[in-house]
Amino acid sequence: ILFFFWGLPEKYVFLLMGVFYFLLGPILVSLLYIAALKTIQTQQRTLTIYAGAFRDFLPFVGIMILYLMKVLLWALPALLPGIGLGLWAMASRGSGILWTLTFIFLIPGVILVFIAALYYNFSGMAFLLDRKKGWEALRWSKRIVRPNLWRFIQGTIVVVIWMCLMYA
Repeated sequence: ILFFFWGLPEKYVFLLMGVFYFLLGPILVSLLYIAALKTIQTQQRTLTIYAGAFRDFLPFVGIMILYLMKVLLWALPALLPGIGLGLWAMASRGSGILWTLTFIFLIPGVILVFIAALYYNFSGMAFLLDRKKGWEALRWSKRIVRPNLWRFIQGTIVVVIWMCLMYA
């Protein structure tokens, strides 16, 4: 890849490579995710699956944007006081009490973000496997997770602890 940028200063080469991987990485991962789910579901040949992955890519991204909006809008009212206090503490080089209040207000918001992310985590699968579209995919995901929320929380905590131990 470096020969493509021949003649550019090194800092620009790495900047361009970072932008390239930052933009292209999520697209390729999403296409692989779509193709893998389609392969499991239909057990077709790989080349036809990738053609379907390209067709489903933009609607899948649309549902992921709805997922992100729903999670942020769900938790933003709980996060805003903590963010505001944190900005105030930074601007005024605040005391320990301001930082303590910041964390006290941020903790419920982080918990709400975590729960909302769990509720709507399966919206992409709802689109890819059951052809649910838009808000219907989000409602389907929440309907699946709600009765088993504590199991999902426990499973997520176990996976996070396992990953921390593996990469520590």
